[in-house]
Amino acid sequence: MKEKENVIRILHFIPGFIYGGIESLFLMWYKNIDNSTFEMDLLLRTQDDSAASLVEYKNMGGNYYRLYPLSPNKMHLYIMGVKKFFELHHDYDILHAHGEDPFVFYYAHKYGIKNIILHFHTTSNGNGKEKYSLIKKGLSKISKLYPNHYFACSKLVAKSMYGSKKATIVTNSIEVDRFKFKNENREKYRKIFNIENKLVIGHVGRFTYAKNHIFLLHIFAEICKKNNNSVLILVGDGPILNNIIEVSKELNINDHVLFLGSHSDVNELLNAMDIFLFPSLWEGLPVTIIEAQTAGLPCIISDTIPDEVCITDLVHFVSLSETALQWADIVLSTKINILREQYSEIVKDSDYNISNSIAILENEYFRIARN
Repeated sequence: MKEKENVIRILHFIPGFIYGGIESLFLMWYKNIDNSTFEMDLLLRTQDDSAASLVEYKNMGGNYYRLYPLSPNKMHLYIMGVKKFFELHHDYDILHAHGEDPFVFYYAHKYGIKNIILHFHTTSNGNGKEKYSLIKKGLSKISKLYPNHYFACSKLVAKSMYGSKKATIVTNSIEVDRFKFKNENREKYRKIFNIENKLVIGHVGRFTYAKNHIFLLHIFAEICKKNNNSVLILVGDGPILNNIIEVSKELNINDHVLFLGSHSDVNELLNAMDIFLFPSLWEGLPVTIIEAQTAGLPCIISDTIPDEVCITDLVHFVSLSETALQWADIVLSTKINILREQYSEIVKDSDYNISNSIAILENEYFRIARN
């Protein structure tokens, strides 16, 4: 029996919960959803209890569970762990999965969780170079058997990942007021990093293949050739960070690049930038582009990104078939915005305002649980 009969209990399955777009989105949902009606727990595969996002979730009163580490060499232990978990923890109205896992889906369904939401945040499951990717692709087909509700962050993702299946669009929204431009933050951070009189190019994203950091560095190298007074700020962490640092050295631009790691004050760091550069290979709908627009930043982004991200006149799409030099020329010809405060009001009226997307999410949870 549930402790509170009027509460809709949702178990969010997020395989990795370290620091990234999905984690940030979940935390905003958790902070803004009606906690008297919706109870949201976490099921994870990662083993880092000190991860910043997880610590923040715990500090807000969140409850999470861990599965046995997933490894092809010890797959039987993982499967046994999943089975045991759902034998003990099956009193949920909804399993909301932000990643595919046939074992999680199978045992959740077997032990009584009948509503399984599959939620995609990107148009790709990976680049084919990750360890165990062949296994993941094979298991992905099995995973499709169990979900009976489908969410996506954009129309492009819905069409790409679900085909003709009907999917609910739940936008990657933000807390608009946090990202509104403040000149005092701009002056503060430009002084901290000693970049007061520099052209500051910025990027926020995990260091993974999809973010295309190597090409980004080549673009910036061309920018430096034409404007040596330029600085590149890279915010984020990830598995290929050290490789990207080495590339910056090979291009002789490492003195112009600031690798800041993961930051909880991205909303303030954006104020220090002049232009946002984002040449991703693929995306679902990157929340960082919404944040950058809210902060009044001109955004030069790849045309692989859904045009739904364009909610202001600050976004300029560029083809990845263009050279690094051509990208650099576009960046350098971009007018630096001086009226940045006004853009937060545009975003506030859009679907990317957290209050608007939370209403959609709550309505969907009600619909799914009550039916």
